[in-house]
Amino acid sequence: MTEQRLWTRTFVIGIVVNLFMSTVFYLLMTTMAVYAVDRFSASDAGAGLASSGFIIGAVVGRVLAGKFLDLVGRRRMLVVTMAVFVIAGLAYIPADGLGLLIAVRLVHGFAFGLGNTALVASIQSVIPSARRAEGNGYFGTATTLATAVGPFLGVTLAAQFGFSSLFWVASACGLLAMLAALAYRVPERTITAEDRVLLKSFRPSSFVDAKALPYAAVMGFGGLAYSSVLA
Repeated sequence: MTEQRLWTRTFVIGIVVNLFMSTVFYLLMTTMAVYAVDRFSASDAGAGLASSGFIIGAVVGRVLAGKFLDLVGRRRMLVVTMAVFVIAGLAYIPADGLGLLIAVRLVHGFAFGLGNTALVASIQSVIPSARRAEGNGYFGTATTLATAVGPFLGVTLAAQFGFSSLFWVASACGLLAMLAALAYRVPERTITAEDRVLLKSFRPSSFVDAKALPYAAVMGFGGLAYSSVLA
């Protein structure tokens, strides 16, 4: 019976971390293009890059996280990247040029990609296999909630208190995610000799598992449609 427990301390903390991380993502994603135009008179292309730079950084972070996650350690990677997440959130405030803003977005997204991959991978180890669908449903609810909370906060804060308030709130959410991550305890995977050999390889096959491609393709097409609407 104990092995089938879903609502453990670790699982709840994982949901909390996911909620705050995702809230930052949607808080800034829905406001960055407007901020770039308002602050730096950015063109449509520049404003779009200021918004999507986060995603570009996140994609790179996810690719690297998949390769080095178990070497670094899942909890360690999550905590360290959440610290960078907080610093990146504060770095928006002194950014005084469009190029610098885009650079901050790339770093912020990179930290998100690493941290989110560590979180999603590790949460699977604490969800009982017999309740995997149920557990992932509850875990994903935090992301769904963030899609409502983030944009609402973004629009409200920008209108009432100015854009700087967005960055302070994003940093605060990142800090809460980091503090929760410090209390996050998950089993770590033992690195085998074969894994160490793969870590030294930089062939495409060492980054991408061919067996996962069909599932990734489905997610990719769904994400393409979603990103078109989001843009």
